[in-house]
Amino acid sequence: CSSDADAGASILTKGGLVPGQALVLTKPLGTGAILAAEMRQKSRGPWVRACEEAMLESNRTYLHILRRYNVRTATDVTGFGLLGHAAEMIRASSGVNVKFDLKQIPVLDGFEQAVSRGIESTLTPQNRRGENLVREAFWQRLKARPEYEILFDPQTSGGLLFAVAGDAAAACVEALREDGCAAASVVGTVVEDPNDGLLFDLTW
Repeated sequence: CSSDADAGASILTKGGLVPGQALVLTKPLGTGAILAAEMRQKSRGPWVRACEEAMLESNRTYLHILRRYNVRTATDVTGFGLLGHAAEMIRASSGVNVKFDLKQIPVLDGFEQAVSRGIESTLTPQNRRGENLVREAFWQRLKARPEYEILFDPQTSGGLLFAVAGDAAAACVEALREDGCAAASVVGTVVEDPNDGLLFDLTW
């Protein structure tokens, strides 16, 4: 792990995903597009304030909960976006893949409005090259949705993406929310992939 997660680096690594685990995200995504809109003076005050609050929230605050639930695999979601950082976790593991549920990914207010106006971070086109990691049947069906673009939005001071035992995921998320991590959500599952194909599945 990097940056804000360094306090727990002794227990957290990018590798070690196991089929049946749930993937939890601790912060809403969308800072890239919202900050780009602000630079173009096309944002709204509430969007920017919520974005700033999310960026200022420290990932270290919740490491004690990750320890409580025996979390060993985690990463920060930053410049590569959700898909790029999840791909790093898969590459550092063996025989697994990830299925994301787009409707469960927490998104900052203003992201979809910015994207619908063609506003995005300068890093997004590079991240979007990772689209070839999504099974074609899914991106052909979902790419017209603004929510699809959240996979590629680069984050500034993004949250943690971590794997927890599937049967403990709901309790872990509840504990995070009770501790003030309001956006904590199960956003995907780890699935078996003996071919190490690194092709994401998406649901909506």
